[in-house]
Amino acid sequence: MFRSSNRKDGNVKINWKAVMREEKAHGFGNGIYLRVRDANGLWLFRSKNALMSTATVSLGAFDPSAPDASYDKAQLAAAQCRAWLAEGKDPARELRVKRTVAKDPNALTLDGFYAKLVAQQNWEGDRTKGDWDRLWAHLPAYFRAMQPDAITTEDVLAVLRQDPPLPKDTQYRLRQNLCRVLESSRHMPGGLRERDANPADNSRLKEKLPRRNRNDKHHAALSFELAHQFREDVLADEHMAAPVLAMVVASGVREAVAVLLQWEQLDFATQAWTAPGGNEKSGEPLRVPLSEFMIDILHAQFEKHVATYGRPPLPGEYVFPGKYGASAPMNGSTVRKLMAKWRAAAGVDATVHGLRSTLRDWAGEVGRVREDIAEAMLSHHQKGTRGAYQRGDLFEARRGAASAWDEFTRQPPPKVELGTLNPALTKKADALAALFAGPVRKAA
Repeated sequence: MFRSSNRKDGNVKINWKAVMREEKAHGFGNGIYLRVRDANGLWLFRSKNALMSTATVSLGAFDPSAPDASYDKAQLAAAQCRAWLAEGKDPARELRVKRTVAKDPNALTLDGFYAKLVAQQNWEGDRTKGDWDRLWAHLPAYFRAMQPDAITTEDVLAVLRQDPPLPKDTQYRLRQNLCRVLESSRHMPGGLRERDANPADNSRLKEKLPRRNRNDKHHAALSFELAHQFREDVLADEHMAAPVLAMVVASGVREAVAVLLQWEQLDFATQAWTAPGGNEKSGEPLRVPLSEFMIDILHAQFEKHVATYGRPPLPGEYVFPGKYGASAPMNGSTVRKLMAKWRAAAGVDATVHGLRSTLRDWAGEVGRVREDIAEAMLSHHQKGTRGAYQRGDLFEARRGAASAWDEFTRQPPPKVELGTLNPALTKKADALAALFAGPVRKAA
């Protein structure tokens, strides 16, 4: 280190010009270093953990116009880092939290956005909120104190891979909830910006986290022959969740994608609906072609919104709002309860998710929709060699299939005629049927 013989206030006066001429990391004691590169300086704090590995933390840029004051500031920051180390905290994480909050002190932290999102839900009882709170408690305090615009995918991975490790199912549900909270911060001070990708998106993390234990039990599905009756019953129902069920059966999207539909996701010029990756299971954006039935549903929801609020919808407002206003989505349990009510009245075992299977059965048995198009309608991604070469989303092909499904559900289904039967085989089958019609001989 460069020092002169001049002393000021009992301290050694540093020759800063000489320091800045030599490009290297200059040590100032107590873990403080000034790294000089290209005539610019950066204050660093270096420390060693119990395994004697070195960790380096940036304390900020060197100010050549006031070098002594810049050094004093670095000393205070280093003292704070040593205090955090004594408390068992990570100085790098603590400094990030401090800087993000200082950038906009009035902006909400992740904890604040979580509380805001939970307050908007219309959960009945405390069980669901208790589940969310128990999951949220797994996140460390430093992470919850950060603002969403400062959180990276690496930060999310670090908290999900904590030690001791979380169970796979807990890890999966915590990532889902975190993704929803981060998405709710978009366009807000301290939240995600329009161009920012959600750092908790499944598409960014699915290759780096263990796979969830899958439940192979399938959801009860409605027969496609009853799709017309279901559509008529839903349209006649005045329940607030009826349009959501209509949208699910018309589009084949998952319940969460329909519930979280916002007006800004719709493009009526191209007759398309683009759901963000945070709402979709795959974590990737999903384009859905709008059929005539879906546009009718949206038109009715638009008129209902104008009648309720006296104005057109604003960005960020939901097409299917809950009971707390247009800025909060409907709860999924509300949709499932209406489905259970219809199931009991019709005497048919079916679920909301099973409506996707209804569309898939029609596509394969009656609609004669090509397999890859039918799977794309359900946002199922092709795997293996076919998936490697099929890069597009078959949007225009899906548009034609959606129109055909719309026509099928619009009127009672025609009787499905069997194909032309072989006359010789028919004669033999009739003869066998006659044997069953005769008396049955008892075995000796």
